[in-house]
Amino acid sequence: MSTLLKDRITEDMKSAMRAKDAQRLSSIRLLLAAIKQKEVDERITVDDAAALSIIEKLIKQRKDSIEQFQKAARTDLVEKLTVRKEEIRAMELVGRN
Repeated sequence: MSTLLKDRITEDMKSAMRAKDAQRLSSIRLLLAAIKQKEVDERITVDDAAALSIIEKLIKQRKDSIEQFQKAARTDLVEKLTVRKEEIRAMELVGRN
């Protein structure tokens, strides 16, 4: 029996809490909030395919924001969002395996 991606993300959140990794924890909470929002809005239980779709959407949003901040010469925000995007991408890779 395989574990749902959502469950694996929740376990990653717990390990980030134990490790006191605030940046990673923030990214994971953002992702779980997006998943929960989809479940509430559509009154469904998110499966792995839907979770991957949400992850891809969040990555695209971060990528678009990074481009906008680069145009505005906001390197501080570019760095912050780049890290967050990579953490979300790591969750995507976990889901694809």
